[in-house]
Amino acid sequence: MTPRDIIGRDKELKYIQKILDSASSGTGCTVFVSGETGIGKTYLIDAIKDIAISSDILVLSGTSESDRTCPFQVLSEAFGSLTDKPLFQEQELKRFVKIFAVNMDGLLVAEASLEEDDLDSDIFAGMLSAVQNFVKDSFDPSGNSQSGLGRLEYGDLKILIEHGKHIFLVGVIDGDEHPEMKEVIKRTLHTIEEDHGVVLESWFGDMKAIAPVHEKIRSLADRGFLVRKQLEGITLENERFRISHEVLESLKHSSREKPILVSLENLQWSDESSLFVINYLARNIKNQPIMLLCSLRPYEYKALDDTVEIMKKEGILEEVILEKLNHDDTELLIDSILGPNDLPDQYINRLYDQSKGNPFFIVEILGAMIDDGSIVRGDDKCKFVSDSMGIPSTIEEIVNRKLENLDLDSMAMAEYLSCIGHRFDISAAASNPISMHPNSALDKLLQSGVIVKKNGDMEFSHAVFQDVIYKGIGNRWKLVNHKTIGEHLELSYSDRLDEVIFDMAKHFSRTKEYDKTSRYCITAGEKAESSFALEQSLKFYDDALLALSNINDVQENRSQILERTGDILNVLGHPHEAKERFQRSKELSDDLGLQARMLRKIGNTHETMGKYHEALEIY
Repeated sequence: MTPRDIIGRDKELKYIQKILDSASSGTGCTVFVSGETGIGKTYLIDAIKDIAISSDILVLSGTSESDRTCPFQVLSEAFGSLTDKPLFQEQELKRFVKIFAVNMDGLLVAEASLEEDDLDSDIFAGMLSAVQNFVKDSFDPSGNSQSGLGRLEYGDLKILIEHGKHIFLVGVIDGDEHPEMKEVIKRTLHTIEEDHGVVLESWFGDMKAIAPVHEKIRSLADRGFLVRKQLEGITLENERFRISHEVLESLKHSSREKPILVSLENLQWSDESSLFVINYLARNIKNQPIMLLCSLRPYEYKALDDTVEIMKKEGILEEVILEKLNHDDTELLIDSILGPNDLPDQYINRLYDQSKGNPFFIVEILGAMIDDGSIVRGDDKCKFVSDSMGIPSTIEEIVNRKLENLDLDSMAMAEYLSCIGHRFDISAAASNPISMHPNSALDKLLQSGVIVKKNGDMEFSHAVFQDVIYKGIGNRWKLVNHKTIGEHLELSYSDRLDEVIFDMAKHFSRTKEYDKTSRYCITAGEKAESSFALEQSLKFYDDALLALSNINDVQENRSQILERTGDILNVLGHPHEAKERFQRSKELSDDLGLQARMLRKIGNTHETMGKYHEALEIY
């Protein structure tokens, strides 16, 4: 740690260290460090983490990001190493029983199965080809049509067929079909035809020649499709208690080997699901060698403020509020940055008054003065040359002054990165089509201190940089950047979109790509719903509804999503809003079955509100 990291925070550091020592001995505790932007929360927590590591305490770290789209983000990041089983992904997946690729002569090109079976694949492929030819001869005597059978059903088995130029792709399903399965077969076939069409055109049985096709077929067979949870009859609190208990048991198991410090930063950007788990853990670690250490900015997120108040009343929370530095600590901070210096008392007083004792403000101002030559480093001490650079009045003004020193290419890169998020990998940065020299731009941003390297990736050195940069981008460029980032994710994760579905939904929802927005937001909503992160799920579904309203002839889709959001609002305890969603769903749909179902749900909602006469009338 450098001296400035803990200037003016000795008292808080010693206090938290004392709690850490007690927790590591088996008296678990939860500490929230709160304060305004730039007050030094991260510096203090980093100092505690260093102490913990030197004391052989296991440190688990997670950070929330400002978009709050990924359920349990801060906890998933912190607890990802605890167990091989995902702690926050309660998913039921639907898979293909079997996948076939068959060429136009009826020869089996490739196959993959979910499990061993007695089906003779070659015979199946030949018979299916014969049936296709029979139907084509019967209904298309001219032989001009390039299409064929799209679906066969036998009992609970469904056979989906997509036709290409050289092969047709067949997916066998047992039971209910997930709506994405047909589309995924179509996309896979398109990729195979595009990448390997030349080989397939002259193929005569050499399996080595089409090994990549086998890989794509196997990948498709491994693919799981998320089955939507049924929410009727579910008590959200009970489900969240169950999830929280699983997390607690994993923590307790790991703490048998060594004490644990769990660092969770920026809770003002966390989701309601994470706050529930944190509250549960705080109540149940009192007799465990576990400490929760969290940072937050107060009064920015009502759900967090309410949680803090509840935890304080229950006596399960120690709150450390970081105040601004006093005048003496400000002088110490200046000396720790500059070393011996001749800064006039008058200027120090002005800097203190203007910064109001905010460490980030002071550090950045002094750095800017060194950069513009107002302070010069000499052999024996830093010399104050001039105060030609006026002291800014806000942190935002400080950041903008720092950005003014960047060249156009570096600034374009900074804007692009701010659209990605607080953290990003180099490949995502390199996808920026505007930057002429992306590697050079990244180097300059690193040198300027706007971004830093951390754990193999990069991130903004402070959340305020991303925030100010993103707010300064024009709407047109935001649309372009988010579309480019979304397309980069599509390409990079083409065979495993589920891993980045929340990011895909976020980026495309900020574009005018309405078809992709609706598709990815619905999938993200389903995934969030499966983990009972219903507030996030509702946000994704609402984004999907907004996108669908810009697409013609999708009333049935909107009706189904409105039903889902009504179910969620009911579980969240908002029956009035749920009833309105069910009513809109009914009005949009021509499906009599759906209309009847909506009437039943509207009646149930009236019952929930105690309006029994209205419920009886609806029924």
